[in-house]
Amino acid sequence: MILRFKKGEEKEIEIERKFQEIGRKFLETEIVEKQAFEKKRIRGLIK
Repeated sequence: MILRFKKGEEKEIEIERKFQEIGRKFLETEIVEKQAFEKKRIRGLIK
């Protein structure tokens, strides 16, 4: 896929891509933390 832009547009797309990556990482860590919390809660109920 070849994309042609003016310089300004190219920069905007790079920035947008970075924001998407950051957002994805943030969501992933939030999901992992939530799962860890659930596991701790379940262990707490078992003990």
